[in-house]
Parts: sequence; C-alpha cells; structure tokens
Amino acid sequence: SLSRPLAIKETKGVHRRPGVDDDLRFQQIEDDPRDLPGAAIGKAQLGARGIPVSGGMNTVSLDPASTFVEPGLRCICSVESDVYSGTICPEDLVVAPDFFETATDMQMYDKLLVEMQETTAEKSESEQVMARIREYFRLDRESCTSCLTWHQQMGEPALTVKDPDFDATQGSGKFEAVAFAVFGGSCELRLQRPGNKRDYVAIPCINGALHLMGAAALARWRCERTTWDNWDNGLVSLIILGRPWGMSRRRLAAVPPNPVPLQINLADPLYRPTMRIRVTRQDVDRLSHDDVIVMPEFFGRANDWDAYYTLLREVREGQANGIDQTKWESWHEGAHLLTKNPSCSRAFNDVLDRICDHFSIANGHLRHSASREVLGMRFNWYRDGSDWKPFHHDAAAFNPRMAEKQNCTVGVSFGSSRELAFRNTATADLVYFPQSNGMLFFFGRDVNIRW
Repeated sequence: SLSRPLAIKETKGVHRRPGVDDDLRFQQIEDDPRDLPGAAIGKAQLGARGIPVSGGMNTVSLDPASTFVEPGLRCICSVESDVYSGTICPEDLVVAPDFFETATDMQMYDKLLVEMQETTAEKSESEQVMARIREYFRLDRESCTSCLTWHQQMGEPALTVKDPDFDATQGSGKFEAVAFAVFGGSCELRLQRPGNKRDYVAIPCINGALHLMGAAALARWRCERTTWDNWDNGLVSLIILGRPWGMSRRRLAAVPPNPVPLQINLADPLYRPTMRIRVTRQDVDRLSHDDVIVMPEFFGRANDWDAYYTLLREVREGQANGIDQTKWESWHEGAHLLTKNPSCSRAFNDVLDRICDHFSIANGHLRHSASREVLGMRFNWYRDGSDWKPFHHDAAAFNPRMAEKQNCTVGVSFGSSRELAFRNTATADLVYFPQSNGMLFFFGRDVNIRW
C-alpha cells in the first residue's frame, strides 16, 4: 500500500481534498476519479463529511471517526539507532529486535550469568546493559529501579538481584513504563484481559531483543510469562521500571498497571493466542496461523522514499499507455484508491517476487499469471491523511473459494507512516501497528478470522 504525505487542503470546510506533495519525484497529475465531475460519492466519503452512514456485511463502520480510538495496545517496531527518537504513549509496546545481539548469539547471556554467579564480581556487564537501556529510551535515572533474574529452568528464578525499592515500586504502580529484555533462552509474554483466560495476545521475548511497555497497556492487560519447554542453558531476564522522557502524556486511568511477574511458567497447550506478535529483522523459518509478523525496513531504509515514487510513476505510465485495468478506481465506498493491474510496474513485480521468495508462497510461481486473483493481490494508494481503510476481514475469512488458495496476508507499506489496526471480533479490543516506509507485515489465517 502507498501513503502520500499528510498535508491536507480544505474546501468549504467540509470536503477534504488530496494533500500537496512538493517532492520533485511526484508527478502533479489530477487523476483521482473521486474528484471528477459527476463522480459517485461513496459511503466512506459521506462519513468523512459527518453524514451518518451504515456499515456493511464485512465492514464495521464507514465513518473514519470510528478509528480515532485509543487502542488497548499499539505495537511499535523501532528502527536501528542509538536513541529511540519516537514518542511513547502509555498504551504503547515498543520492540527493538536484535538490540543487544541476534537471537543465536549467546555472548551477553554468558557474561551476565558469570557475573551473577560470582557474588564478588563487579557488576560492570549488567550496569552497562541497564545504562544502554536507559540511554535508548531516555529513562529518568532517578525514577529507575531494576530486577535481574536467572532461570535455570521454568518456574521461580534460581538467582535474583534487584534494587531495594523494586517490589514496592511495582506493587504501587508508580511507574510510567517497564523495559524488559531476556538473554539465553526465550519466553513469551502473555497479555490477557482480567478474567478471560481463553483470549490472550502473545509477545515472544527473544534473546537480545528489547521491549518497553507503557503503564496504560499494563493496566489493561494482565501479564504472564510462559515457555513451551526448558532451555538448554537457562535464561537471564532484566526488568526496569521507570519514566521515559519521550512519554507523550501521562497515564490517565485510575487503575494501576499490572506487574510483570518474575516467574516463567509452563505454557498451557490447551489455549492458543488470538494473536502472536513477532517483530524481527531476521528470516522467519516457521509460521503459524496465529502470527502477526512485522519486519521493519524490509524494502530499504525508512527515510528512503525512492520505491514509493517509482511505484507511482510506473503505474501511471501504464495508465498513460492504456494498459487494461491500470486506472485508479475509487475503492471501499471511496475510502481510498486502487489499481486492479499493478503488474505494469517493474518495481511492483520486484516487491512481489521478494515476498513470494521470502515466505515460500506455495502458488507464488503463478504470480505473473494473467489473473490477479491467483494471489489475491491488492495495490492500494492512500493519497493523504483523509484516505483510510475500514475494519474488514480479507475475503478468505468468509469466502470458501478464496480460502482454498489463501491462508495468509502479506503486505508492504511505502510512503508516509500509517497504522495497521486490528479489532477483535469477540471483545472489540484494538491493537495498532504503525507501518513505516518499507515495512513488511504478515498475518495468518486465524488472525484474519478472529480480528
């Protein structure tokens, strides 16, 4: 999907017109069919004007205001840098994959374990780890309190080193965020609504990755840490409670945040997650129908927009050459634009080839077939901040014919950042994923059904 910059022009105070893109790589062509004289006005366009409209069989709401809702969780994948430069909201979960080391590199685990087991040793390694976390998230040092644990096997930790005020701070809820990392083995952070054991969101915690979760998210979700089996060498866990300087606003809820437990329990095999959020920069070798996979900068650096402008230029060249079904169409009741035949773009085919190769798409060898339905391809263009996509299921969730040949959705976002939002069909919980330029996302069959 393509997102144009968010500048918006207003006319008569009611109808938002496409934004202005002054980049020299952008062709200034008035080719939006929604702006043509006599063009039909879709329900999404009416909803944007404040006119009440009904939804549909596969649409929760066609009113864009329905998406202006604070989520229960917003999962942000940070780009590689020395300091996290984005804002942090109380409902956010920030994930920095491979922050300390890759998942297969155990050097940090070995160093921390030696330091913990030798009581007379200086705590230089753990202090460096904590200092790096504080620097990255700009945590106020005076507000920080930490706990370092070693788990030889699942259950209660075999060794614990924590600040004197850690338990009191976690018990009182007087912190704005919790940063956590694991080294050695991996575990899973399970987020559950209080009283609901069946539905949970799973966050894999992998060796070397860094996470930060805001207090409002912790207030909404009860936390449990689990694993499917014992580790070969054990696991070292670090938890820091504190206050990030980048926090955009304070938590307003009166409910205190739930604690992050120190123990790591055996996972209950009877319950699958409604969603498993996997943020990674590495190749993914195993996939699940429960997975949502986010891969930042899969197609280049987040600040390099060449691919965005190339895709637009090549599709428009196909339109100018009269190639069949390349014209922009108003889609989803006027919510955004779509071209049915993006294969005229060489850049699009390169993107498609890489996706099919990376995920070993079973029918990917048919991707250049004359029928675009072979892979259910979509090329959406969101011209500015007024374009959007209503909550919906992809067709394989309810169409048996499509379900026979589609069991996942893979997409890439180019251009301005835009949030991919999921709404749980049973609980109405909202989980948002900001999509930066070049970011890839994947979700499995059952995620498409449950959300």
